[in-house]
Amino acid sequence: MVIGPGSVFTSILPNLIVPGIGQAMAESKAIKIYVCNVMTQPGETDLFTACDHVSAIINHGSPGWIDVVIINNHPIPDDKLIGYAESRRYPVSVVAENIQALGLNVVLANVLDEQNPSCHDVDKLAVVLRELV
Repeated sequence: MVIGPGSVFTSILPNLIVPGIGQAMAESKAIKIYVCNVMTQPGETDLFTACDHVSAIINHGSPGWIDVVIINNHPIPDDKLIGYAESRRYPVSVVAENIQALGLNVVLANVLDEQNPSCHDVDKLAVVLRELV
């Protein structure tokens, strides 16, 4: 199962808290993979780290919702960072050990869309997902 990327509080969690969905997901023997956002979202995940994203999901549901976290590790070009900062969007910072301390596996990979570096490149992400399953 793959969840994300997407707005933690307005896209991901609303689907998981539907009665029966979260429970079925937690009880499933399938590998549950969370794709962490590349950038923070103003007013929703201001200053969130990758661990904050993961913790928000776990704290609103179940630790059984996530087994593996995929996180972009490719830097966003400096010229793009200025424009993103003007709209209060920043790269999600990563300390893999903090997520691993939650008992989860972390996959750091270049999944950045070079043309739109606030997003994931679907082809790069597909390669990482294929390798995991």
